Amino acid sequence: MGNSDHTIMTPYCLPYQHASADLRLAFAALQERVYPELEPDEAPMHDPALEALSFFVMEGSRVVSYAAVVRFPLHHGEEIFQAAGLSCVATDPDHRGRGLGREVVGTATRAILHSDADIALFTCDRPLLPFYQGAGPWREAVKLRLVGNDKPGALNSDDLGKAVLLRLLSEKARHNAGLFNDTTVNLRFADGNFI
Repeated sequence: MGNSDHTIMTPYCLPYQHASADLRLAFAALQERVYPELEPDEAPMHDPALEALSFFVMEGSRVVSYAAVVRFPLHHGEEIFQAAGLSCVATDPDHRGRGLGREVVGTATRAILHSDADIALFTCDRPLLPFYQGAGPWREAVKLRLVGNDKPGALNSDDLGKAVLLRLLSEKARHNAGLFNDTTVNLRFADGNFI
């Protein structure tokens, strides 16, 4: 008789930069299983400048669900906000339907909500909106466009066909809510980075 126990495990949490080489390889292997169309990359999954905090569930030595919280200063209008967002969210296709993704995203979202971030934002594929709206809960910022940086050809949410999700967390962010309506926000990331 097989094990039908699908108890949801509490995700592990540690700074990505403190993860062992083997654990980083396991994170990358999950990304490759979930997104086989992406070219393998020797670079770390997360730019060290983004101070990624990794949340993950393991089954044996295999990472089966993952999400990271990244942090960065967001310069917009004449303000500087402390921003945080989700990155590299993935659940192994063989382990979907067990609530692992919801648990990892929920735990990562709670970490953002209990941080000193002013704003939480990230992008997702449009078909995943209902998942994030239920797991966060996150809300789509319909008239907000994100660009990676101000260089020609920079990654941006429109060209990538991504939905932008936003939460204004601090009083400062809520007071400046108008800055995030019907506008483009430059993330000022290094080339190739996006959220």
